[in-house]
Amino acid sequence: MTIRMKALLIAVSAVVAGLMPGLAAPLLGTSADRVTDAAASPADHRPNIVLVTTDDQTLVDMRWMPRTRRLLGGEGLTFERAMSPHPACCPARAEIVTGQYGQNNGVLHNTGELGGFQSLVDSANNLGAWLQDSGYQTALVGKYLNDYGREHGLQSGWTHWDASVKGVYSYDETTTYDDGNVTLRDGYIADVIRAQTNSWVEEFAAAETPFFIWASQLAPHAGRTPEEADGTAWPAKRHLDDLTRVEAPSLSSPAFNKADAVDRPVYDDPEVGRASRAWVQRAFTARIQSLQSVDEMVARLVRKLRDSGELENTYIFFTSDNGFLLGEHQIVGKNALYEEVLDVPMLVRGPGIEPGTRSNVPVTLTDLAPTFVDIADATPGRVMDGATFLPALHGKPLAWRDTQLVQTGTVLTTGRQPGWEWRGVRTSRYTYAYDPRTGQRQLFDRAKDPSELANVATKARYADVVRELHRRTVTLQTCSGPACRVSFGPPGKPLRTGPATRNEIRP
Repeated sequence: MTIRMKALLIAVSAVVAGLMPGLAAPLLGTSADRVTDAAASPADHRPNIVLVTTDDQTLVDMRWMPRTRRLLGGEGLTFERAMSPHPACCPARAEIVTGQYGQNNGVLHNTGELGGFQSLVDSANNLGAWLQDSGYQTALVGKYLNDYGREHGLQSGWTHWDASVKGVYSYDETTTYDDGNVTLRDGYIADVIRAQTNSWVEEFAAAETPFFIWASQLAPHAGRTPEEADGTAWPAKRHLDDLTRVEAPSLSSPAFNKADAVDRPVYDDPEVGRASRAWVQRAFTARIQSLQSVDEMVARLVRKLRDSGELENTYIFFTSDNGFLLGEHQIVGKNALYEEVLDVPMLVRGPGIEPGTRSNVPVTLTDLAPTFVDIADATPGRVMDGATFLPALHGKPLAWRDTQLVQTGTVLTTGRQPGWEWRGVRTSRYTYAYDPRTGQRQLFDRAKDPSELANVATKARYADVVRELHRRTVTLQTCSGPACRVSFGPPGKPLRTGPATRNEIRP
């Protein structure tokens, strides 16, 4: 059913309601237990929003998701420089639900005293609540913030809440909250999330009010059950023979099993050491095989939205919480400040988006909440650090910050900045960071060293750049709201980053 057809039905229903009230609700297919009579409240035609996230997916992994690239990127917009500014599961998800960096939302790490769900400041004040308060139906299924469990209960602001509460990293035995009816899901998790998402689309579409659904997939994160003991993802059985001849891209990367040439930083979380080529290949194959079920899920979602008449009025966002290092820089993991973990896919399809377009605006996960709030014309309950990129979706010019705060956390609570491991900034040319515990610094000139093999922070010719980027880091690491969105200009001469980024949409 198209939007125009719905509007016509609503008008007819209003007349019928005046003559025969009992016929109005059945005519519109309204759910009596969740929605009031549509005749009493005119239909709300604000766009729907569906967010599909994966876990630990790299930008390169998108090569093996043809349906998603065709149905979202081909029919919408692909951001070529999207990034996760705090590349770890929990901090990234906290950014999504708050629009804030860790210094403001409280989540610095996946676990520990300053990490996990328990560290989220004012957890009831979240994106779901803001959209629900504005009239949206809201739902979440799949992984939420690390350490969230059934004891934390239904989160404020959600019409349906089906977050994973046990077996979060199991692909075939995950227990979910299920609106308080805690349920063991014995199916393959990507299929469970697909079915739940599509059922909500059908339910919400019948209610004649806009909706927001977050479908939070597990793939291609490593599984953590006894049968998945080798630390790889766990594909659905139907995909075990797929893509077995694809070589892991990291094996041919100049950074594979290579440490930085100067003052190599040591990261707390990732496994550091020379990775076995055989294991990396096996892990990579399992990763892209697991993503095949997510690729199917996206196709089914698009079909369900089309069948329900909501596709033309729905923004579908697809991204990942962070990227992943699979042997590059002698690391297997994330929570590091290399391109492989900072870069994430970001594809958007929706009303008014020119099909098959691309943008170079470096949007981040922190910018999702402001964009959703903008789409919904909602009122946020927090001062958000990110910015809306809704104009970019429609090909409009968009001034954007030229310097992006990037950082990683640690479970350690000692030192000058407890809970922080690396604080830094990323521009169109440079990635800079320092360790507040040791004072160690790193600078990569990506224009000359795209593989980030040479730490040039101690080179005399980069002294002005290091000085300026450190100043920017100190400014942004305590920023809040608009102060996080400033443009500083070139960091040093003659090494220039260029002017503030402008939106460029191209076919």
